[in-house]
Amino acid sequence: KSWVAGFVLDSMGRILLVRNLMRNVAAGVPVWEPPGGRMGGDETWQDGVCREVLEETGITVYVLANPRVLSGAPRPGAPFRSLILVATATGDGEPVAGDDAIEARWFSRREMPQLSDLAINSVVRAWVSTVPEET
Repeated sequence: KSWVAGFVLDSMGRILLVRNLMRNVAAGVPVWEPPGGRMGGDETWQDGVCREVLEETGITVYVLANPRVLSGAPRPGAPFRSLILVATATGDGEPVAGDDAIEARWFSRREMPQLSDLAINSVVRAWVSTVPEET
């Protein structure tokens, strides 16, 4: 199986993150990560990320024409490939946790927490630093 996640920005340059029920219970502390999950059967990467973001946050997104693609296992020892796509929210609505997310919210660059995957965390922070801050 393949795994996909979306780094989603709104019009103010905030990034959308979720807290996942299972990983938060296992970690015992709040674990933030981009919305994502396993791909369905014959889904495209783009369709998969749009579906996962909608299921976990209620936010409708579109994948950028030239997405930044990061590949690697979503966690150590994971038996599947992953692809992370950059997407933009189609509106400025507030996220609502759904599916397996226990919390979903927008974060400014200054308040963005440590992400669950340290390798992805450094890449995302470098990418987010190129996005203009909200005013």
